[in-house]
Amino acid sequence: MVAQTTEDYASNPNLSLREKWQAHLKNRHTDASASVSTPTWLLNTWGPRVTLFVLVGAGVWEMFVTIPALYQGGWEDYILPSQMLLAFLLFEVAVNWCLTGTVSSEYRPEIHGTEPARVSASGEWKRESSSLPVSASKDSVGSCEKRAYTDVATGCVYDIESEAVDLDYAPPSKTGAYDGHSYRMLVPTSLPDEDGHVERKSFPYWSWTPCVICQRPRPPRCYHCPLCKVCVLKRDHHCYISGCCVGANNQRFFHIFVFWTIPLTSFGILHMFPYAFRHVGPEYEAELVDFIFPVCVIRCLLGYVSFTVLFLCCQFWLIIFFNIFSIGMTMGHLRLLYEGRTSFERDNSVKVLDTRTLPGKLMSVFGKYWWLNFLVPLYPRFKPEEDAVLWPDIKP
Repeated sequence: MVAQTTEDYASNPNLSLREKWQAHLKNRHTDASASVSTPTWLLNTWGPRVTLFVLVGAGVWEMFVTIPALYQGGWEDYILPSQMLLAFLLFEVAVNWCLTGTVSSEYRPEIHGTEPARVSASGEWKRESSSLPVSASKDSVGSCEKRAYTDVATGCVYDIESEAVDLDYAPPSKTGAYDGHSYRMLVPTSLPDEDGHVERKSFPYWSWTPCVICQRPRPPRCYHCPLCKVCVLKRDHHCYISGCCVGANNQRFFHIFVFWTIPLTSFGILHMFPYAFRHVGPEYEAELVDFIFPVCVIRCLLGYVSFTVLFLCCQFWLIIFFNIFSIGMTMGHLRLLYEGRTSFERDNSVKVLDTRTLPGKLMSVFGKYWWLNFLVPLYPRFKPEEDAVLWPDIKP
């Protein structure tokens, strides 16, 4: 029987206000494994707001103030082409940023299918999430955690060392022959008790594992995010800029978002430098030291510089940050796309053999006619050509 949620208690007319409040507090304690720290919550809350602030603030100022001010004195013919180029870049970045945050990669069994049953050596039908886990004692869990990686978002503890695994069922034919070795991970199989203890069981990395929050099995590479509050297919990472997890369905939009952010921020930096020294300094009586952000904040509070200077200084440094961020993310994720791995698998040296060709890997993320996605989002028409549940093209 599934326990009532906070919403169920809130809508129950037979409970008093005090009983509803007590039920709410009990639910918060029960769901402690899916709680997040305050800094993480703040990042997830304010990250999208800061991104929107940069897109709107810097975009509007650049379009209607910076470009007309710079292209004066015989350069007026460059104003309209520069504004059109900026509008195109803003459109690509804004649309793909919005789609990254709105297109869900949630695992839904009624759509994506449930865990397949397999035939064991004894001829019995078994499911991975119920037949594979091996209970770990407190001592073994403690020793494993010392050499393991804990995912802050999912709460899972992953044993990175390669160990021998004795399986009693035939390997799935679609995923290739099983070599007898696999990465194992300790997955929570119960909610925290009153002492905060969480029971965990050992699973091979490429297997179905239980989700104690959703109360159902989940496929390989699928993890529960306490911020998104869902299990995410092919979860790569939680993006604080878009406020959601990057997974199987919205990975394409994240790739294109960071790709177009590079020319957009580079365009802004090339115009912000001359504009700051030619116009901001003389017009607003700003000194060179005022472009150092902490100094600018203090001098603005003391009344030495105007709020406009603080606004421009904030935009300038945020544009530089997004430029560096987008270059790093683009290079890193292009390599992951080529290798057929996720960020977690790269960080922990999990070996993955993707049998697809490079065009197949591109279509697995961007869909058919993958190159058109860099101009027009084509998700409703050409979805990613990848099975993010069974992984038939991956050999662990």
